[in-house]
Amino acid sequence: MMSTPAQTNRDALADGLAAQLGRLAEQIGTSATATLTSGWYVVTGDVTIPSRLAITNGTSGNNTDVHLILTDDCTLALSEGLEAPYYTNLTIYGQTAGSGALTAATTNVYAAAIGGCGNCANAANGATYRGGTITINGGTVTATAVSAGIGAGIGGGSYSGTSGYVGGDATIIINNGTVTATGGSTSAAI
Repeated sequence: MMSTPAQTNRDALADGLAAQLGRLAEQIGTSATATLTSGWYVVTGDVTIPSRLAITNGTSGNNTDVHLILTDDCTLALSEGLEAPYYTNLTIYGQTAGSGALTAATTNVYAAAIGGCGNCANAANGATYRGGTITINGGTVTATAVSAGIGAGIGGGSYSGTSGYVGGDATIIINNGTVTATGGSTSAAI
């Protein structure tokens, strides 16, 4: 398959940044309170984070921008998913071969595997059951919400409101890569 100039530029950018930036595990560790702020993060090797990885929620007009590069042959396993609330922009890149993998799952019935969460640690920031803007430009991304839950695989979470459950929305853009998502029993995959 022939690469387009845009894909070649994205690959070169990802390769160059991967060479210059440190490992995700070195920047955030595997602690129970791992959070990401605006910036670029690179995953190399095998990284497992047992708690929910959260992006710090921004504010209206001042979103948190997180860029995550999956280097070739890396594996990022997020045992409790990746929280990307409403005022965040998450962009996932794959390196040239696209063999880096992100796997996110959750046991929280109100949480998307990647996206919003109605009762997670960032809930004090407001609007967190709604997912942010999630863009996938490469790599292999697998997101699985809890099967009996009400959160999406990639997208919005939910919460229990006065008149029933309220589902959140999100903006999802998939430009490249391999994406597999499974939502909860009453939610969309994406």
